[in-house]
Amino acid sequence: MREKKLGPVLLSGLIVGPILGSGIILLPPIIYGKTGDYAILAWFIMMIISFLFASLFGKLSVLFPNESGVAHTVELAFGQHIKQLTSVFFIIAGSVGPVAVLMTASQYLKALFKSNGWSLETYGIILMMICLFVLLSNISSVGKVSFMFSTVSTVVLLSGGISSIPFMRDKAFIKTPFHLDDFGYSILLLFWALVGWEIIGNYSLDVKNRKRTIPQAIVISSVVITTVCIVVAAAYQWIDLHHTHTLTIILIPLLGTSFASPTMAFITTILCMSTYLLVTGGVSRLIASENKKITLISYRSKTNIPIGAISILTLVHAIVFILLFINIINVEQIVGMANAFFISNAICGILSAYKLLPGKFSKSLSLMLIISFLIILSFSSIWILLMIALITTFYLIRHFIWIRQLKKSATNSQDKLRF
Repeated sequence: MREKKLGPVLLSGLIVGPILGSGIILLPPIIYGKTGDYAILAWFIMMIISFLFASLFGKLSVLFPNESGVAHTVELAFGQHIKQLTSVFFIIAGSVGPVAVLMTASQYLKALFKSNGWSLETYGIILMMICLFVLLSNISSVGKVSFMFSTVSTVVLLSGGISSIPFMRDKAFIKTPFHLDDFGYSILLLFWALVGWEIIGNYSLDVKNRKRTIPQAIVISSVVITTVCIVVAAAYQWIDLHHTHTLTIILIPLLGTSFASPTMAFITTILCMSTYLLVTGGVSRLIASENKKITLISYRSKTNIPIGAISILTLVHAIVFILLFINIINVEQIVGMANAFFISNAICGILSAYKLLPGKFSKSLSLMLIISFLIILSFSSIWILLMIALITTFYLIRHFIWIRQLKKSATNSQDKLRF
């Protein structure tokens, strides 16, 4: 039986959901709160960067197809130690980022069930335990359910945004002052809306006619993602109703006050849980594969579920929830930290594109994106930047020691042959 390959529309469907993820729910209120009426400009900038980033990764997927995606091209370009560095960046991001995802759902659940008085963290931990059960059960239908609800959520949010247009304020759209630090930090937070384009590489072996399908899928996905993000962000920013800190407000013109809140709570919870399962499942498998010598971490069930890695990752997430509960950190800081490591991971991928892709245009695009990402990264906390610098230095030292050993071995082999 002939294996069914993905066309541009199907591939786009698989890409759009993970990229929009919880970001389209979480980010509009945060970005508007940080930078006011300049929030929409920040969204436009990130959408342009997103398309360029996707185009570059698309070219890598066409020329170097592999189910490992970015990790494969990094190893081809720089060897195993730099590949390990990108894995560490992704693991750290996946150790904190998913908590922010569940806290987003918690915010809507708490607004829906006002009478019980539970804290946001309590809702988050309950959702985490449900996700843990799903991860350990290895329920195969999660991907299909996630795809379905991502599609439904996208349609509902887009419809809500469009229906809000008659309620947009008729006065000046730009009233708040511009602050560079807040604007730059907002761009950093918005990187959350870009994470997920690397999934193109993971599907590169499953598409028909890669040279045509992948570029077409990138264009289709970019149009859908940009349209949804801009419409939703603009609707939240400019709707002339009493402002809240949730996106429920943009559904009121469409569904009314009675149905807007439960609808938003439902689609947000399903969408956020799906995102949590996708990220935590992927990171746990990466942790298990990178630590095969440590039995506690690499332990898998008979059905190949990485139980050890999932358990450790869940414990880390529980600790992050505790830190949130005692007010040592907040959700915004979690997103900022996760994005800093996601950006570091992306920079490694772009560096591999610079080395592997032929042509001046690809190299110029790579350099432009590297500079852009470094500027965005500079708005991170100094402590996060120091952590990234220390981890990078450690793996670079290992890389250069490995190169020197290879050269030494090659020299010794040549000497023996001469002898």
